[in-house]
Amino acid sequence: MIISDSHKFIFFHVPKTAGSSIACKLAPYSNNSKLLFPDYGLHIERIIKERYSDNNRSNVEKIVKKIPRGAVIDFYESNRQNISWMHLPHFMFSPHQILRGGPIAQYLEDNVEKFHDYCKFAIVRNSWDYAFSIFKNKIVVDQVAKEWDESMDWDEMVNQRINKASFLNFINNIEDDYPNIFNHFFYNHFYQLNLNQQVYFCDRNMRSYANHILLFDRLEEGLGQMSEKIGVDLRTIPRCNISGEKKNSNYYTDFYDDAARKFVGDIFQQDIERFNFKFGQ
Repeated sequence: MIISDSHKFIFFHVPKTAGSSIACKLAPYSNNSKLLFPDYGLHIERIIKERYSDNNRSNVEKIVKKIPRGAVIDFYESNRQNISWMHLPHFMFSPHQILRGGPIAQYLEDNVEKFHDYCKFAIVRNSWDYAFSIFKNKIVVDQVAKEWDESMDWDEMVNQRINKASFLNFINNIEDDYPNIFNHFFYNHFYQLNLNQQVYFCDRNMRSYANHILLFDRLEEGLGQMSEKIGVDLRTIPRCNISGEKKNSNYYTDFYDDAARKFVGDIFQQDIERFNFKFGQ
């Protein structure tokens, strides 16, 4: 989540909805820049160019040392090696915050009058496309990243691993073979909660903090509207954390069978009903 007092907006970062790219664009206006001044602006420029390079990790380490104690959530305070380019622009340095109680939800409630006139927005994605994108990014891209070197063709390696058999294997065995991914993107055991996308911008009663919900498949139109409202041009955003080529809007349908379609539909039923998502649309 990114909060900006200077431009009066709150961006709720839902995973796999172009949020990383938008975060890079919005980062210079984040309230967190006050904590990181004067290194913040320089860092934001470098994270886009250098990402996971050794030099970038060095920059992160230098900046983290300047963050006042208590401003980083406990996980990152005790595991600094896990702080990456995506985390620093976000409020309290947690990129995908489940808003069911806790300090962030309390902060929003305590400042409800202050944020009344802010532009508060989030992006949601067709649930079946969303699950397929998690597979591409968290399984395929991560596998390729472990094997790739400069002599190899990254795109070819990614495309070879994106096939129906591997996707169905992921869906059918996700709880046993990929428990961390299941817990982070499908079902959170701590909250005993199906991780519908709206948990990242709604309270525990599923009341939305966001007053603008953009659709991923109409993102250009939505970002144009947000650009006018917040005074930041989001129509030309850097492409970050891309999980592979998307050949057409219904590309994901080729990889599902009936069982996988039902599994995803059951997990993300609340999103499907709230946003009227349809398989293949």
